[in-house]
Amino acid sequence: MLLGPGYRASGNAQNPALLPLESDNIDIALEWYFAPASYISLTYFDKRVNNFIGNSVVQENLYGLRDPTSGPDAQFVLDWLQSAACDAQITGTPSTHACGANPIALFTAMALYRNAATTGGLAAYDGTDAQWTAMENLVRVPGNELVGEADDPLYMFNVNRPVNQRKANIDGWELGGQYFFGDSGFGIQANYTKVNGDVGIDDAAQPGVQQFALTGLSDTANAVFMYEKYGWTVRLAWNWRDEYLIAANQNGSFTNPYYVEDYQQWDLSVTKQLGDNWAVGFEAINLTGEDLRWRARNELQMVRLLDQSPRYMAAVRYTF
Repeated sequence: MLLGPGYRASGNAQNPALLPLESDNIDIALEWYFAPASYISLTYFDKRVNNFIGNSVVQENLYGLRDPTSGPDAQFVLDWLQSAACDAQITGTPSTHACGANPIALFTAMALYRNAATTGGLAAYDGTDAQWTAMENLVRVPGNELVGEADDPLYMFNVNRPVNQRKANIDGWELGGQYFFGDSGFGIQANYTKVNGDVGIDDAAQPGVQQFALTGLSDTANAVFMYEKYGWTVRLAWNWRDEYLIAANQNGSFTNPYYVEDYQQWDLSVTKQLGDNWAVGFEAINLTGEDLRWRARNELQMVRLLDQSPRYMAAVRYTF
């Protein structure tokens, strides 16, 4: 494109030629049941993965669409916008983008040039915002559209598609346990998982550099405080997940990584059994209303913010 890769449209596509994911796994676990319904476990896992699936952005044409901003008409108009003839034609108080190589000037002048029979062509160009707005309305009218023609080159989109990439290794440790305090009905269950991957993202890499990294890897932890007695079942759960990479090579030519920042959440569920068949329950999800935030290369580049509130549910259950 004449205006640079920062203006290139993007798209997403699937890849039916993907090879299946193959993995050789080793899991070693030690478990100690030191009391009824109470245990401690330690697990080591190692996964050697082939044909790991990542994302790659390639330039390709879609549906035979052509690029009206890069053909001979666009080149002629762009040369005129950068010439003294354009400057000499501007009178009054023009817009700051009246002449020169910029998207607004090129669009306005192209709309005038392609619809010269009704607009007067480049001779009517005045470089004002009012004319830019008028051309936006004009090209919405059937027959006046600013579209690619036969002598315009094919438009190349930045297409993000899944691809098989290099091998990867994932390993880590998981520590878990459960303990009930005698016959009180109170208990606790907890788990912590530490995960390592041998392929990561370099946030300082130049925009445009394609990178492969393992997505979705993060340390996690949870704890559940329990009560089970007299027909009551109560669970107060805390869940935490550390920051993790959710996607690589985003934003077209900028190839930014996307991260989901670390997140924690409290959930509560209460159930009371009423006889052999009936039960009533209550559930509260995300008790403290924690929000979920995505970022790009650093914490200041927020990509998405999910403004969340607690969710409450009540239930009545009958078992036949």
